[in-house]
Amino acid sequence: MSDIIAEIQKVLAEYDSDIKPITEYDVSDRICKLLGKDYTSELPMQWNAETWAFAFQESKLEDNKGRSTFYGPLRALIGYDEYPSIGKITPEIIDYWTDRATSSRHPVLKTRYADLVWDLSKKVKGAPASHTMAQQVIDSTIEMAWLQCHKYKTTIIRRLRRALSLSLSLGDDESVARVRDAVIVYEDAVAEDDKEALWGFSFDMLLLDNPKVKVSEDIRLKLVGDLEARLGRFAAPDRIPRNPWGAEDAAMRLARHYRKEGRAEDVRRVLLVYEQCFQSFAAQASAMQASAWLRGIHAVFADFGLADDARRIAVQLRELGPRCTSEMKPVTFTTTIPEEEMRKYIEVMTEGSLHDSLLRVAAKYFPDRSVIEEQLSELAEAAPLMSHLTIILQDHKGRPVASVDDIDSDLDGRVAMQMSHSMKFSAMSMRLVLAEIFRRNNVTAQVLAEYICRSPVFEEGRCQMLEHGLQLYLSGDHLASAHVLIPCIENAFRLMLEKLRGDVLKPARNGGMQLKTLDELLRSPKLLEFFGEDRILYFRVLLTDQRGWNLRNDVCHGLTVPEAFGTAMTDRLLHVLLCLAQVRAKQQA
Repeated sequence: MSDIIAEIQKVLAEYDSDIKPITEYDVSDRICKLLGKDYTSELPMQWNAETWAFAFQESKLEDNKGRSTFYGPLRALIGYDEYPSIGKITPEIIDYWTDRATSSRHPVLKTRYADLVWDLSKKVKGAPASHTMAQQVIDSTIEMAWLQCHKYKTTIIRRLRRALSLSLSLGDDESVARVRDAVIVYEDAVAEDDKEALWGFSFDMLLLDNPKVKVSEDIRLKLVGDLEARLGRFAAPDRIPRNPWGAEDAAMRLARHYRKEGRAEDVRRVLLVYEQCFQSFAAQASAMQASAWLRGIHAVFADFGLADDARRIAVQLRELGPRCTSEMKPVTFTTTIPEEEMRKYIEVMTEGSLHDSLLRVAAKYFPDRSVIEEQLSELAEAAPLMSHLTIILQDHKGRPVASVDDIDSDLDGRVAMQMSHSMKFSAMSMRLVLAEIFRRNNVTAQVLAEYICRSPVFEEGRCQMLEHGLQLYLSGDHLASAHVLIPCIENAFRLMLEKLRGDVLKPARNGGMQLKTLDELLRSPKLLEFFGEDRILYFRVLLTDQRGWNLRNDVCHGLTVPEAFGTAMTDRLLHVLLCLAQVRAKQQA
């Protein structure tokens, strides 16, 4: 064991004797390799202390994932112990790190030891570390930046953020000023225009993110001037290669700063420069790529309150729409369902009375969210890249209408989109089942209307209108049928919410009250409680969600193309009516 300890001390002495750029991993890796394959003795405390010290991961200051400490494990897999584990750190190891923080010479070593002591002492020993440890972190970080003795410049930037945070938490104005100056000097030393991670951090730390940092007018002018000059270089027409993303990073920082100072003209000026850089790029790109960049510009203009400029970009996006549509490539696939299997399915779905068959259809064609999520999980395993891409949904003119993010951050969006696909796949079987029900039972519009209007959510005076819509449906006039049935459905949900003593009104823009939209009705807690989350999700995906079919909005706003009106649409509208037909007043139950 003493041989291992001696070898550890030898490795650490090498780092201290020659202050050259290293990483924390370099230290941990070298010490780990001191153990031969045949080593069977108990590991000394010093070995654990050193390998763990340089294996811990720093968290982001803005998001430490719920931890109470700045440092966390390198890995934490379900079913396995985390490594390294804070739970295995002993007071003896904390004391060892304290000694190493004062005896080491290399800034990377000193910073890590001192920061671990400062961060973990209270959790391990029950008492906070001395403020001298925090001061050691600050001093060693400044030295690390001055000597540039970490291999990764971005790590030094991250360490400077940590040092500034510690200085502010200590309320030590002198340390804050020293870190502030070190940040400025370091950016001047490492900044390169085409490496966005190596510039702008001084602007972020000193002007945008930490209002408690005291910044003189000279420093403010320098930071703003440096960023303005960088933006100018990115926007230069003769710049090769062009880098609109660098212009975006510079312009966003300047715009945020100018907005804080109330300088609206400067906000617009820098954002127009950013726009022009991307417009130049977009002019040479495909319509789909140009559309993606312009959507980003539109969002920025809207966020900064530049309504006129946002409208101008919206017009450009609309004009790009047809080109986007023409660039899309169709993807087709075929599947085969054995005729006998389909015949048996139809027989099961249509046997019995008309009431039994319609009730079966109402229950069968509700998409199950748990099944949808299982499908998404299988798709993510089969095509992992697609599950991590943002999907932009476009209408028939190529206009972006909805955005669905990756499966981890936007599961609801993925569920809505997959449910929409699932309903398209089930449209064929629904059509065959309904056609057989109608044939067997000699169904007429009057029969269907009487069945549906037994529900108290359909007003007696509207049943004639409903019957007319059903007559159009049965006769194959799906365009006219949809325009009649959708208002009947919306009114039924509204009446139902009223009967549940829910609120169907909202303040109008010009005073007074107006009726809530169908989507607002479907978001009502009372309807959610009555139908449950899965059914409300289905109604919204079908009727009001742009990530789904959105029938109510597209039809009523005149956005649906004529060829979209067909049995797939009106069968689904009938399905909603059949679902509502099962509602009964309590005294009828």
